[in-house]
Amino acid sequence: DFKKKTITRDQFIFMNESKTYKTAVLDALDKAMQEVFGNNLEHFFCPSRKREICDVRMMTLKIFRDETDYPYQAIGRIFGKHHATIIHNIRWAGEYIKMDKKFAHDYELLLKTFQKFLSE
Repeated sequence: DFKKKTITRDQFIFMNESKTYKTAVLDALDKAMQEVFGNNLEHFFCPSRKREICDVRMMTLKIFRDETDYPYQAIGRIFGKHHATIIHNIRWAGEYIKMDKKFAHDYELLLKTFQKFLSE
């Protein structure tokens, strides 16, 4: 049976604070991506499989997960991807940071730029 779920006032306030924080994180990511890579968030979440776009997408998902601790399914809903895709991208981003110097450099640059915009 489906039961209607009631939300307490505290849960409602937390949900709204969470939405505000999510928006702030997404705005900071968008600005950082424009500054570092010259394109906005939407450009990198197109269905392209080009390496340069996939790499930035992985970096973005890793930063978002690390900064928000949102569950993979929630991140998938935000970015329009399946949660398994999110897990795969975040794991590979971690591996590429260890193996690929250019990827690691770009990730650190994006992360620092993101943190600068998030603190504004």
